[in-house]
Amino acid sequence: MTAQAPAASSAASTSRRRWAILLVLAGSQMLVQLDATIINTALPAIKRAFEMSESQSLWVADAYMVIFGGLLLLAGALGDRFGRRKTLIVGMAIFVAASIAVAFSPDANFLIVGRGLQGLGGALVIPQTLSILTAVFPREERGRAIGIWSGALGFGMAFGPLVGGILVDLIGWAGVFWVPAPIAALCMFGMAVVPE
Repeated sequence: MTAQAPAASSAASTSRRRWAILLVLAGSQMLVQLDATIINTALPAIKRAFEMSESQSLWVADAYMVIFGGLLLLAGALGDRFGRRKTLIVGMAIFVAASIAVAFSPDANFLIVGRGLQGLGGALVIPQTLSILTAVFPREERGRAIGIWSGALGFGMAFGPLVGGILVDLIGWAGVFWVPAPIAALCMFGMAVVPE
């Protein structure tokens, strides 16, 4: 009976660690997806602040998604080659740095390039989160874990415009870039529990 107690304790500890990993991965996923849609309600304020042309304002919204979508497959391959955890951390670091840079944008072109860099960071994050998740969770728990991960994706996309509107009203357009940065940094610290 004493031999069973340490085994049960070890299994419970492993299970708790898996769910902590899921929390970090789902949070990272949610943040990247939130950033894809948060810009929509901030765009009118950004357009006014920088006196943007219609073309420039479209690029502010689209630069993120074009880079993000265009690099997803390559980012997945980079994770396989150099390590998923390392690639995930690099992606979040790029995302945080680009978010801060965009908040300090001196002009429209700088902002557009910064949005593209955010998309690069996001592209490095997403494939790694799913790859790590499928490696960490056993088959019998994987479906539930992927469901939670997918729910975080939907939550981020759905609430992006609402969060963006609130931040623009309270802080101004730069708030949509300031607020995600510390949350992303928190996710990076949480990656200490994420295996390679």
